[in-house]
Amino acid sequence: MEDKKIPESDWEAIDASERKDNEDKGVKSRFENGLFVAAGMVELNMLFLLTSIPIFTIGAGYTAMYVTIHHAMEDRGTSIHRTYFEKFKENFKQSTLIWIMGMILFAIFASDYYFALTGGIGGLATVLSVLAGIGILLTSFVMLWSLALTGLFENTLGKTVSNGLFISLKNAPRSFAMTILSLSPLLSLWWAPDKWSMELLLLVLFWAAAIAYCNVTLTKDVFARYMGQDETSTEEKNREEE
Repeated sequence: MEDKKIPESDWEAIDASERKDNEDKGVKSRFENGLFVAAGMVELNMLFLLTSIPIFTIGAGYTAMYVTIHHAMEDRGTSIHRTYFEKFKENFKQSTLIWIMGMILFAIFASDYYFALTGGIGGLATVLSVLAGIGILLTSFVMLWSLALTGLFENTLGKTVSNGLFISLKNAPRSFAMTILSLSPLLSLWWAPDKWSMELLLLVLFWAAAIAYCNVTLTKDVFARYMGQDETSTEEKNREEE
């Protein structure tokens, strides 16, 4: 008996059909992943807002949110609520101290800036306002990086803040972008106060989590280099002990 050969045109039709099926599956997979990410962002945003109600816990909430997103990006099979509360509790003390210190510095520099604009005289007012503005910007830089460092690396408060200062200045453009992103709700309210209801809705749904997601994206490769150094030093220490 002779084998029946499938005509070349039929093979092309089969290949085209398989490609279409694979494309459909790819679109469906991306759509499902997109829905999963969106739902996760909404959940994470709600957790952050709820734990930030006392105000002084915002620092711990940001650290927990940052680490949760960082782990999710590394595909660690992260449970959002479990990881969030675990990191919130684990880093509560240090993150809260960083947040409170940052707010005190913000208040000092902001009052200096206000005084320079309203009560300053001539060139001295300009100098004071510039120095106060730099102080506000630098405080924001250090606070954002230090809160992230707290969640990813185990270190003392002083070392974490000094590392935050060093890394933030070394990566100044990223630090500036992170600051603008973090202030985006206030900037949006200032720019379009008549849209406050829409801005409030976005903030409740996902705005804070979206800011953290962007900040993780901006800092992930920077921290990856330091994580590699930590792993190398740990391996060397283990070999010496053996």
